[in-house]
Formats: sequence, C-alpha cells, structure tokens
Amino acid sequence: MHRGTIEAIARGFAGKRVVVLGDVMVDEFLRGTVDRISPEAPVPVLQFCEHTFVLGGAANVAHNVAALGGTPALVGVVGDDDAGIRLGEQLAAAGLAADDVVSVAGRRTTLKTRVLAHTQHVVRIDREELTPVSGRVEKDLISRAQALIADADALLVSDYNKGTVTGTVAREAISAARKARVPVVADTKHHRVKAFSRATLMTPNVREVEELSRVKVTNDADLATAARALIDELDLEALLVTRAEEGMSLFGRDGDRLDVGAVATEVHDITGAGDTVAAALTLALAGGADLESAALFANLAAAVVVRKLGTATASVDEVVVLTSASGRDC
Repeated sequence: MHRGTIEAIARGFAGKRVVVLGDVMVDEFLRGTVDRISPEAPVPVLQFCEHTFVLGGAANVAHNVAALGGTPALVGVVGDDDAGIRLGEQLAAAGLAADDVVSVAGRRTTLKTRVLAHTQHVVRIDREELTPVSGRVEKDLISRAQALIADADALLVSDYNKGTVTGTVAREAISAARKARVPVVADTKHHRVKAFSRATLMTPNVREVEELSRVKVTNDADLATAARALIDELDLEALLVTRAEEGMSLFGRDGDRLDVGAVATEVHDITGAGDTVAAALTLALAGGADLESAALFANLAAAVVVRKLGTATASVDEVVVLTSASGRDC
C-alpha cells in the first residue's frame, strides 16, 4: 500500500463516529527481571520493576479508534469495584468518554493481570464474570447503543464473550446499524453467532472459522470453503480471517479472495493486536474505504502494535513510518 493511499484513507477518518459496543476490560502488567530460580519450587523469581494499568478489550478498541483520528462512543458494563474505578480513570486519562459505560452493582469488572519477565510472558491471571447481563441492564445497553448508532458512521461489536453482548444486544444493535445504513464489524468470541447475522464483516481467526463453519481446515482450499459457508449462513458481505504470522485473508460474498501477507517486522507482543485490526478496519470503512483497502490498512496498523510491549495503539503517522521503513509497498 502506497504512502499516498494510506494518507488518503486516513483523511477520511476525521470526524467519523464509531460506536464500540462490547466487553470493556482493564489490562494490568507486572514487569520485572529474572536471573534465578526459586529454591522453594522450580519457578523463576521475578525482581519487580514496574506496575501499570491500561485499557483492554472494547475499551482498547475505542482507544485505538481515537488514536487513529476517529471519534469513539464506548458502550459496555463495569462492576462497582476497584477495577471498574480504575477503568474510569484510564478512560479519562485517554480522553475517552465513559457516559455509556454502565456500572452494575455486584458485578466483577474484567481484569487481566500479565506478569512479564523482561519481554516474556510468565503467567496471566484473569479475574472476570461471564454471566450474561440481566434484562434491565440489557435493555439499557440496547437503548444507549441505538441512540448512538443513529448518529454514527459505523458500529464495531467487540465481543469477548464476557456477558455484555447477549444475543439480543447483538441483534438489536446490528438492526439499528442496518437501519442507519452504516457498516458493522463484528469481532466476536461467541460460538453461537447467529445473532451477528447481517453484519458487514466478521474478523475470526482460522480456528474460530473452523469451529463456527463446522468445516475442518487443513489447507487453503478448506479455509475458502469454511469462509464461504460462514458468509452464506450469516449473510455477511465479507469475512476477514486473521492468520497470525501468515497475515490475513479477506473473503467476499462474490467469491473474491485477497491474501494479505504479514508485514515483516520485529514482534515484541501480540497482546491487543486484534483490537487494533478491528478498530482500523472499522474506521477505514466508516471513512469510505473499500473492503480491500480497509483490510490492507488494518494489517499495517496491526504491524505497528506488535512491535510494542503490552496492550497498545497505533497512529496514522506510525503506519506511514512503518510503510516507509519497510522499503516496499504493502
């Protein structure tokens, strides 16, 4: 992708409003160094250096939308706990509004704690609640999403299957987006995805495509068959399959396929890279880019964040610099 094309896509981001609906989280990082093994058990001893909190899940998606120059409207739930307070503080620090993040008494806010030795993950500890939100909260989320979508340029559903995006919430939000004639990107970990029917695009990985389509994927032809089955079943315009070090594959409703190779770069951490892909893809579509251009741009944005340690965001300037540094068109 030429620098001029990237800049042209980015010019379309200005003023674009993206509703980000999904599971908000807090990502906690404990960092240190290791130079010995504990005498008490065969485990490394971490010499503590740093303790940080950053936005995770749908909150990280919203942060990425803002970092790329768009205007996110975040809809989700938190608990009335310390992690929920921390999330509010992190949103404020990032300049993101929390007006439509609903606090639910007694609910646990998702907190993912990662312990890192140098740049290597040692362990991750998840504290979360997976119970679907109640009827009252569900109605509140739908009402807020519908109101925001009516004045938005795109809907991005960031569903980590933590209970925020119930089937009803997904169906009503997508219906509102279809009525408003804005693109819908669904990034979901749900195994029951019928509620995401009629989204513009879904962004599963290879394993998820295999599970959702019930087609065993052992080669490229199998992947195309599985993608075709999922597009037909859910009435999607396209499917963007993320393939780790192999890049991405975009499958269209008309049978077209675009394979996007991973950008050659030093990978430090893949944490949150999927959030960046979803944010960049949605914002590009909101700005008027076609599906292929949006996928190519999202691939470059992901290459920016995997060069960083921990949950991170990408900016348009960083995407341009990465493209220039690679010495080739992507």
